[in-house]
Amino acid sequence: MPQQPSCVVWEEMIILGPEDLSETDYAALTTHLQGCSGCQVLYNDYRFLDTLASSLPPSILQPLPRLSPELLAQYAEDRDDGDNGDDRAVGVDGGEQGYAAALASTAYPENEPTGAALAAAVPAQAGTFAVRSTSTSTSTSTTTTAVVLQAERHGPDRSTARHWYRGLALTCAALLIVGIWGVINVKMTPPTVASSLGKTLAVYTGHTYAVNTVAWSPDGKLIASSGQDSTVHVWEASDQRLVTIYNGHIGQVNTLAWSPDGKEIASGGADHLVQIWDVASGRWIADLKGSNDFIQALAWSPDGKSIAAASLDSRVRVWDVQSDRLLLTYNGHITNPVNALAWSPDGRWIATGGTDHTVKVWNAHTGVTITTYTQHKGSVMSLAWSPDGSQIASASGDQTVRVWNALTGRTLLMYRGHTAAVLAVAWSPNGKYIASGGSDHTVQVWYAETGKPILIYHGHTSDVQAVAWSPDSRDIASGSLDARVLVWQAV
Repeated sequence: MPQQPSCVVWEEMIILGPEDLSETDYAALTTHLQGCSGCQVLYNDYRFLDTLASSLPPSILQPLPRLSPELLAQYAEDRDDGDNGDDRAVGVDGGEQGYAAALASTAYPENEPTGAALAAAVPAQAGTFAVRSTSTSTSTSTTTTAVVLQAERHGPDRSTARHWYRGLALTCAALLIVGIWGVINVKMTPPTVASSLGKTLAVYTGHTYAVNTVAWSPDGKLIASSGQDSTVHVWEASDQRLVTIYNGHIGQVNTLAWSPDGKEIASGGADHLVQIWDVASGRWIADLKGSNDFIQALAWSPDGKSIAAASLDSRVRVWDVQSDRLLLTYNGHITNPVNALAWSPDGRWIATGGTDHTVKVWNAHTGVTITTYTQHKGSVMSLAWSPDGSQIASASGDQTVRVWNALTGRTLLMYRGHTAAVLAVAWSPNGKYIASGGSDHTVQVWYAETGKPILIYHGHTSDVQAVAWSPDSRDIASGSLDARVLVWQAV
């Protein structure tokens, strides 16, 4: 039976790396190691490192040096059958065959010499000890070249090559350890986040009861908030200085919206009225009548000429602001209360959501429904259009926010970050982010395109009922049942 490769052959073949061994050589090496008790520890260690290395990113691993034809020829000749005191020498039967095959199977890039060039680099001497066949394929033919490596029976001192090998092995091991440590360190180190991200910038405590809604002025200088204390407060975003308090409503104020020019506010609530009033003076301007129940949501048209309001009486009404005349009544939700309303940026469409678990998109001038979105499993609580008007984000009691195509109703993504009903949703003016608040007392900020979370804000101690982006898409104002409005940096 041919002698198996000796231990020193294994060491030198290992240094070349598994990628540079042929399947035959690697199989022979594995067989030898499994049967050699003296190599078990090293074999197991290397198999562990090899498995570990295979799981590391390519950018971490440092490739082993490629061998030039001259060095390859030198190693092929570097045998020591004359050193009778070294029984590990490669020079007998299968041992030298395995070693030579490992050397000859070294891979070269396309611009490096192979085959004939390698054969020419080895002087023709007595004692053939390996054969390597290299196949070169072209579009017309395949040529097989047999390369016979020959070497002298007596070569240079083997200890020099052995020390060189061991030095290379130590270097490679060090590089591998550094790479592994880098990966472990990356996994253990939390991602770096700007220290100001999620930082509370202001706390407004002017309301005596729960805050139902919050809105920034178009220029970003003022914030308006309303609540169960029957008032609307307008205050400076920079220092929370109170500008005015509007107390024209009887009962809680559920919703409000700034006019596009920032001069007026429309608010609605438990008294079934939509009231328009002057921001600077707090002076009442007009009542928009017609609703038979609580006003839950309202919005100005982008041109500032109309106001739409959703009511618990299951109707949505549109008024002309100049004349206070009722223009349109929409009853697409049949007998189900309507909780949410949003006007499209181009003014053509209105989206409404209700306790029937649906969102209706309809023509703002004719009241004709063009899309009915039916994917929610709970009441729709809040709606927001994307700035380009192509998509809608809808928040629901089913603990999800769904983003979908406004005209086709096709769901684009579903956000499941909340652990309770989602009560409010807002799309950033730059179109990149969505913020959602819920009964889990959190506000969550995430990427509109992918749904990937950015941060979870835990500043509130009760249900978050309102969220609003600043015009520059940096900060968020959020209102809660804890009777506070918090302003904080979101991105």
